[in-house]
Amino acid sequence: MKIKETERLTGIPAANIRYYEKEGLLKPGRNKENNYREYSEEDVLRLQQIKVLRLLGITLDEIKELYMQEETLETVIEHRLLQIEEEETRLKEVRRTCENILQSRMDLESLDQSILDGDETFWKERLQKVLAEDMSKTSLDQRRFHLHIGGMLIWGYLLHLGMTLLTRDFFWVSTRELGVKILSRDVTGLDEMEGNSEQGVFLFFIISVCLMIGCSIAVWWSAKMAVQIVVFHLSALPGAPILMVVTSFFAGEELQQSICSFLPVFWGLMIGYILVLLVIQRVWRDFFRKTRYPAAAAIIGSVLIALIGWFMTGQLIMPAVLAIIYTMYISIFWSVADIDAKGDYTRYSAVLAAERIMNPVALTLSYWGKSKTPLWVNWDR
Repeated sequence: MKIKETERLTGIPAANIRYYEKEGLLKPGRNKENNYREYSEEDVLRLQQIKVLRLLGITLDEIKELYMQEETLETVIEHRLLQIEEEETRLKEVRRTCENILQSRMDLESLDQSILDGDETFWKERLQKVLAEDMSKTSLDQRRFHLHIGGMLIWGYLLHLGMTLLTRDFFWVSTRELGVKILSRDVTGLDEMEGNSEQGVFLFFIISVCLMIGCSIAVWWSAKMAVQIVVFHLSALPGAPILMVVTSFFAGEELQQSICSFLPVFWGLMIGYILVLLVIQRVWRDFFRKTRYPAAAAIIGSVLIALIGWFMTGQLIMPAVLAIIYTMYISIFWSVADIDAKGDYTRYSAVLAAERIMNPVALTLSYWGKSKTPLWVNWDR
């Protein structure tokens, strides 16, 4: 049967039917004469099942897992019941506050946030969600969502590359003495160090760390897209110099110069790695939905990057450590961004995800205290 007939029988618009087909939930046949889609009775039955499941609040990801036999209907419904219990608890909090407003005959002029008593954590989480919704009206499909994240990460690492080229000559000075003093907590003699280079490195490091922390706070301070984009750039600028300062704590002059020489190439390789992830995601839509796949890609990518670094510098450990840290970090938390989106892909959430990846402090604050983040519970799903 044609799509119009299928639409009439199921009550599902043609646009949604095509979307479900695009998501792999339907595989209608094709008419050999005109190549039009031909929907079978099995397709109609599946669409009716999808409609029921969606009305119950089951996500498309869970429906996919059902049809791929990765989950059972019983497990999915039990999970949905737990979500409903959570939603009911939150709605009771909202309802109680609304009832208090009516009972106290409060008018608009006397309305303030003091009425929001009860669970403070609940109201903070709700505010964060509402502010994000207010600033994220532009919806994206999954591919464009990841394209936005990848594009911002590429731009961020281009900024890393530019800052490395601009500042590496400054960091080629021997900062071994600086590293020893800081690690031994002997900061009293910093003003007595010979020359101004070590003092400059130390001062730059402190300013850069403060900038990172300030940017991570700004992520939560404002839900405006323009502010988030500015914060993203401010987070990206000190990243490469901070890395050079940190490595100087543990490296002698020769190794430090090797690192500074390799870093421009390393940032270029990271940009290439992100492009590869984007290509994989375009071909394999579910690539980021299971954390083990990006993690496996990170292992393969880190091996290749380490070998290139070995060929260039004659050292294996330093490129290997940099490669495994950065590829694993990017891949896993990019995957977490997809899981956290729960199918609600927006420009705002893409910007926020890229910003968190670019700023480790902001990312740490985002997941602080969450014992069951998607990173852990979806590793094998």
